[in-house]
Amino acid sequence: MTYTEGSTITSKAIYDSEERRYRYFLSRTWNKEKKIITTLMLNPSKANTLVSDKTVNNVIRYFENSEYGSLQIVNLFAYAASDPKDLKYRKQDKEELNDNHIVNACENADLIIIAWTRGGKKIRKREVAKLLEPFQDKIKCFQDETGKKPRHPRDLKKEEWKLVDYSFSEIGNE
Repeated sequence: MTYTEGSTITSKAIYDSEERRYRYFLSRTWNKEKKIITTLMLNPSKANTLVSDKTVNNVIRYFENSEYGSLQIVNLFAYAASDPKDLKYRKQDKEELNDNHIVNACENADLIIIAWTRGGKKIRKREVAKLLEPFQDKIKCFQDETGKKPRHPRDLKKEEWKLVDYSFSEIGNE
């Protein structure tokens, strides 16, 4: 006897153009009847509507059998770069649309995960913190087994990490 199972994951991405240098939004939905997670990271890398990267896969795996069925990803910076050092090449006029996408993704989220990297970019983190003040009651971050937070989901260890409350007052300690 055999058992066949099928599923559909829908993907959506919003870019500045067909060149995809700036990605404002990325989502994966595996169950539209369940709650929505928004994850806020530093900048986009290689994931798109067809290809997932380790970060996207890890977050989905963490929540796959939970009350959540959709993942939205937004970033402090929309410029797509595998190396954050390349953020110096971004164009401010392309980045200006990013704040609207951050707020929109957080407005319809049931859970917001701060997952940017530690250190650097504190000015931008503070700008975004002001945008997210209305959503403070649904903001969390990943904490590792040593208590370090916020952690980036690229390195997520489902068995050892947990979601904990995040306060923007912690930006100075990152």
